[in-house]
Amino acid sequence: MFEHPVYLAKGEYAFVVQSNSDEYECYIAEMGGTSLRNGDTISEQPYAGVMFKSQNASDWTASQESDIAFKLWRASFDTTHTGEVVFDQNDVEMKNISGFSGTVPSDLKLKFNTVNFQSDVLNTTPTNIVWYQKTMDTSEALATDWTETKLGTDIDMKDTRIVKRGTESLKLKAMLSTTDNFVSPVIDLTDQRVILVENIINAPSSEDVLLSNDNISKSMAFKEYSNEDGFAQAKYISRSIILDEGMDANDMRVTLQASRRRLNDSKSYIDAYMKIQSSTDSNKDFTERYWYPMVLAQDPGYSSGMTDYKKYDYKPVKNFWVIDDGGTVVTYHTGDGVLWGAGFPIDYNEVDASTFIDTNTTPIEHYYYDENEEVVYYTYFSGDQFNGSNLEALKVATYDDFKQYAIKIVMMSTNKSLVPIIKEAKAIALT
Repeated sequence: MFEHPVYLAKGEYAFVVQSNSDEYECYIAEMGGTSLRNGDTISEQPYAGVMFKSQNASDWTASQESDIAFKLWRASFDTTHTGEVVFDQNDVEMKNISGFSGTVPSDLKLKFNTVNFQSDVLNTTPTNIVWYQKTMDTSEALATDWTETKLGTDIDMKDTRIVKRGTESLKLKAMLSTTDNFVSPVIDLTDQRVILVENIINAPSSEDVLLSNDNISKSMAFKEYSNEDGFAQAKYISRSIILDEGMDANDMRVTLQASRRRLNDSKSYIDAYMKIQSSTDSNKDFTERYWYPMVLAQDPGYSSGMTDYKKYDYKPVKNFWVIDDGGTVVTYHTGDGVLWGAGFPIDYNEVDASTFIDTNTTPIEHYYYDENEEVVYYTYFSGDQFNGSNLEALKVATYDDFKQYAIKIVMMSTNKSLVPIIKEAKAIALT
């Protein structure tokens, strides 16, 4: 007898009768012999198969004229009934958790945005298993309704969910059925696994400003222009590119194939930055240069789904000032007709430094588009003060091309489950 039904796949099987004692006997039938049950002569074999004999339970010899009587019982499964089994996170061994070593705390609470349920199952035609899941939100309220799910598939949540050890905060239900009473679906109760993924992405801070309008994205001008790590947790930074001899550029375009979604009040954002340096500019090492923000040439709008990729074309902003105001680096930049500084927009016709640079500040760098719409930048003597009229006198040098560049793509979201997805990225230095 078996504790659980044993599934027999198509093929040949055998049963073995053996003992570690010679005091037992096993009765068999031989062709031409007399049946011990009714005295009849055994004239034929009742079923297909071959009997084997062995003296040592190792070497076996076929006995074509002998057979052994047996009864074979099989399970008959109810085709009118649907079985149900429910698991929770307490049925899963918690291990390989990032940030923990040794014993996992009894009050452990994990956040996740993607879940992947895994289980060893036997589910062949004509059997069926339908899976459902329940998860808990960050207020520790478990969903009231079951949601259909799939094994071995990344399931993206609509918002951040949690698993709290010692509670039923993550539940998985299996509904088992069959249309053939010979077979049933099988679940290995000893091997239940779940993979939880928390997206590493943060929301724009209250200090962030818009490059143009709410349909584009929030600029990290106060955070991400710096040559340091910046504020955003999710970003891509390219390696430094040095252009070939004679191929110095004077403009830049960045093109992405990306999905940026919006769900109710939640939004995701994608920003692009460039870092450039002229071959004749020796004022700073390239790694110390600031990041120059870029704007969308045209807003492609939000994507309808994760795989609805849209084209994002970024170009440099019209003007960008980096100012050291008493040791605090501040930026001012313009999009299409709007000058941004200190978190508020200022309408402008012609950019005049005296309208937004305080007389007590020392400008460091200024990037702008010249009359040919080519990128130009120049630097200032450190320590000299701008008084509203000595702008040209403070210039150290003007650079109208660049030899070296790098690209930075910044991704942010107000909902960790609503992350931007970038399929392709391309940067072109224009001459």
